[in-house]
Amino acid sequence: TDTHFSFIIQSLKAKKAVFAEKPISHTVSEVQEAVDLALEHNLPFVCGYQRRCDRNFVALKRQVDMGAIGQLKVVKSCS
Repeated sequence: TDTHFSFIIQSLKAKKAVFAEKPISHTVSEVQEAVDLALEHNLPFVCGYQRRCDRNFVALKRQVDMGAIGQLKVVKSCS
């Protein structure tokens, strides 16, 4: 995770959209630097969160697999 910030900055400077895993950085000032650079170049910049091992998501997956909530068509999640 210590490499995330440097790769994010390199990508944004190359004018590439970025989807990064958390953490973006360990400091607020570096996160702000990345956000500012993305805004300056009008580039998408998204931070992803892996939730496969989160106990609530595991429980939800179990319920889905058992058919407890019917057939899924769309899933929207906010964490």
